[in-house]
This record gives sequence, C-alpha cells and structure tokens, in this order.
Amino acid sequence: MSDVLPPRPASHRWAMVCFGLQALPLIAIFLKDGNLWRLPVMSAFLVAAAFAFVLLCFGGRSILTYYGVSIISMLLTARGFQSASYGWGVLQSGQGEPEYVQAIYGMFVLVPLFALVSYRFVFGTPSRRYFGLDAAATKGVPSEN
Repeated sequence: MSDVLPPRPASHRWAMVCFGLQALPLIAIFLKDGNLWRLPVMSAFLVAAAFAFVLLCFGGRSILTYYGVSIISMLLTARGFQSASYGWGVLQSGQGEPEYVQAIYGMFVLVPLFALVSYRFVFGTPSRRYFGLDAAATKGVPSEN
C-alpha cells in the first residue's frame, strides 16, 4: 500500500459548492437585520449548511467530518424533498403565486441533484477512501470517474 493519500473526490467539491450556496442567505440575513429568530426552521437549516461547508473546508480527513457532513447532508436532502412535496401540493391545488410556482419547478430540478451529490458523498467509494473508511462495503456504488 502506498503512502500517497487520495485526492479530494469530485463529490466533495460539489458538496462544498452546494453547502456554500445554501449558506449564502445567512449573509443576507446578517447584513439586513441579523435576526435569525424570525424564521427559526429555515435559519437552522442555513446554519447547518454553513457548518457543513466549514467542516468540509477545514475538517480535513477526520472521521467526525465524514459523519457530521453526512448527517447534515441527509437532513438537508430530506428537508428538500419535504419542501418539494409541499410545493407539489400547492401546484395541484392551483393556489400558488406565479413566482412561487417558478421556485417549485426549480426545486424539482435542484433537490434530486443535491440528493445525488449527497448519495455520492455518503456512499461513494472515492469518498469513503478519502476518509480512510472501508470501501468494500460500497461495492454496488459506481465510481465517480
């Protein structure tokens, strides 16, 4: 076995982009009035995305980084599917405002893409190798090449 550490997988770079973009509204909230308690549930998920972004950037190859980002990633994916299913109900009722309907269609595209990035981060063989985990447990997951 060589002493060369594997490079950061593509799923990690994509996860950094996703978490960074999800955390951007925090900057707007702080610049506007700094009141995170106005929308506590949304703020909690924004803070979680920002925390995952910081963990990915500065957490290194720690197993705690893998577990922390994996849990946050799965929570954000579940929240995305919950929001998209709520949006589907709004579309079916015909009561959505035009701007909201456009956002719902955007969710139908972005949530599955984020779910794919999350799946690759949590279960992908290159990701597990990067953190020094046993990659044999994920034989059915295709490579990211």
